[in-house]
Amino acid sequence: MVADLLPINATPQERAISKVTGKRIESIPVPIRDLWNPDKCPAVFLPWLAWALSVDLWKDEWSEEQKRAVIKASIAIHRKKGTPVAVEKYLAALGYEARVLEWFEYDGAEYKFKISTDTGVTEAVYLEMIEAVMVAKNTRSELEAVVFNSTLENPSYTGGAVRTGSVQHVPVHVEISAEPVLFYSGAGVREADIIHINVPESEITVDPVGLYFGGAVQVTDTIIIGGTNA
Repeated sequence: MVADLLPINATPQERAISKVTGKRIESIPVPIRDLWNPDKCPAVFLPWLAWALSVDLWKDEWSEEQKRAVIKASIAIHRKKGTPVAVEKYLAALGYEARVLEWFEYDGAEYKFKISTDTGVTEAVYLEMIEAVMVAKNTRSELEAVVFNSTLENPSYTGGAVRTGSVQHVPVHVEISAEPVLFYSGAGVREADIIHINVPESEITVDPVGLYFGGAVQVTDTIIIGGTNA
């Protein structure tokens, strides 16, 4: 039951309003814990949570995932603000994996530093990274450059193969077919010794050696005994 705190001379209307508002307030959930939790806070309240936790850089156009990540990292960033770790944490919260290279690591001028990242290069990414660095770095140090690293893959195949063998025919009809040898780069050697013994119907097929780049040697020795070389 709601306590009635109205004075004894309250009007019926005032008492009716008090009862209605009292019941509504009790029925409205107030998840205070969720409001302070970056993972559970309703998206509409994220800007106020960011303000309460002193997030230095905030953009309404960020995705909800980025906003929550920046809020979650805010306390850790403030603990180390002004250090390379703080800069790297801020960039990581925005989804950019990067490393701070200080001047003595690349033989640069004193108190200069660079940002090295594998993130794709776009103007929007570059400008956003600059903004994040500026709010997390110390006042003394000066950003010299942002280095975007990229890796180009160009597969190259090389190798070689040698195929050698001996084929003998007996008095049955046999067909022998040797499949071509394919190479990306290299060389191939195929050697075959063929002996026919009274097999006029036999068929021997040796396909050419196929090469993408390289060379091939094909050696075939044929001996006919008591038959015809059809």
